[in-house]
Amino acid sequence: MNSIIHKFPLPGIKKTETAIIDSMGWLKKYQLVADEHQAENIANAGSYFTALSYPDIKYFQVRDITDFCSWVCLLDDAGEELLLHNSFPQLIHFFSSLKYICEEPSYQNPTHLGLSTENPIVQALLDLKSRLSNWAGIPQINRLMKAVGSFASGIQWENTFKIQNKYPDLTTFCAMRIASGGMEIPSALASCINNVQLSMSEYTNPVIQVLTKSVSFVALLDNDIYSYAKEKASDSGYYNNIIQIYLISYPDLGEEQAISKAIDLRNQILFLYHLLKQKYQYICEPISLYLKGLEDVVSGNLIFCSTNKRYKVANDRKGYDFKIIQRCEQSMSPPKDIVSISWWWSLLEPQYSLAD
Repeated sequence: MNSIIHKFPLPGIKKTETAIIDSMGWLKKYQLVADEHQAENIANAGSYFTALSYPDIKYFQVRDITDFCSWVCLLDDAGEELLLHNSFPQLIHFFSSLKYICEEPSYQNPTHLGLSTENPIVQALLDLKSRLSNWAGIPQINRLMKAVGSFASGIQWENTFKIQNKYPDLTTFCAMRIASGGMEIPSALASCINNVQLSMSEYTNPVIQVLTKSVSFVALLDNDIYSYAKEKASDSGYYNNIIQIYLISYPDLGEEQAISKAIDLRNQILFLYHLLKQKYQYICEPISLYLKGLEDVVSGNLIFCSTNKRYKVANDRKGYDFKIIQRCEQSMSPPKDIVSISWWWSLLEPQYSLAD
């Protein structure tokens, strides 16, 4: 089986006992968890991801960011709850309302949307937004809230297929994963931590757009690759995962081959990121700090996926164990068979083109 290629520096394993205890207390305060075991699991994931993905975090930011990462894990789990699956209108209403609250900066009253003021997920989010607003800028907070709203849309999209027991085609899957797979959230948190704000011209620069999409998609693929064994072993029998999509799209593939194709795609996109970044000669502040934040997140996420028990199967046994290496030959052209990805590079001017 292919190895995972990763040229960025990788963080070491870090101790997070204090952060776990603090985040458990916050989860209980907002009644977000059913018991001590769930509180510990969620807080462990949030604190561990924070420690791995944000090497430049300041002491006063740690608790706020840890709680936010814990909340995102909880929201992800909420999207998989059987209760919501059995009531599709309830699921759509809740996540649509959450998206609206996220994307309206001045909105404060969830009862106007039929959401109870005691709804713990909403109240916890409003608490987090208030806390981060004490030290992060308005543009960074707005970007973060927009990212949460996009993730809420992604949860609805995935559950639409799940309820029908259907799967999207490969191109649609990749398009929706990059648009609403959730990796915008940790990237936006990095911008909050590092106080990074790109101008509109910087953010819409085609090179920066392609770099952003590429490295975010790599992190999403890492999530799929490492969660495949756990999702496959789940009781639901349904898993909207890049490996499963490959198996459906290419019926002649075996499981090992589908996993290899997912890893190949992941490595190829990251290799193209490095090539484009080397070609672009105008990376200075704040773009350099912005890209560093993205790279820190994808590195932290890789270690998180490969070591955290959130990605283990139910009997506490790791699924697949992939070798991570720093150097290897890889395709130098965009993946032509997935048009929802290949079009990114069509945005580039000829001097930055990576096409054959």
